[in-house]
Amino acid sequence: MQLIGSIRKSDAKGRHTTTSRTLHAFAGGACVIDTPGRRSLHVSDAGNGLDMLFAEITELAPKCRFRDCSHAHEPGCAVQAAVAAGDLSAARLDRWRKLSAENRANTPGPRGNKTQAPSRRRR
Repeated sequence: MQLIGSIRKSDAKGRHTTTSRTLHAFAGGACVIDTPGRRSLHVSDAGNGLDMLFAEITELAPKCRFRDCSHAHEPGCAVQAAVAAGDLSAARLDRWRKLSAENRANTPGPRGNKTQAPSRRRR
């Protein structure tokens, strides 16, 4: 059980009462992480995990006309064809798109766009 604080009546917001990170597992398999002081966690270097989580998109991608298909607007896109046929949820494709973009933006190196800051050497 987590300690909770009161809610302010003026703006219906509360105060942080936790001081350490905790992971809370639920019966259905979901987990919630309490990270005091952090407003968000970013996806990074998760390409393999996204491929597994969105296996149906990963399996359709090689059937696209273009190897670098973004699955957004290219002709001959097998993923868009699956959405049009009702075999793939448009909402699921949107979630894949959002997580993939976040992964690219936060992952340094060839799998992402983020560059590492150059090291500053003293002379």
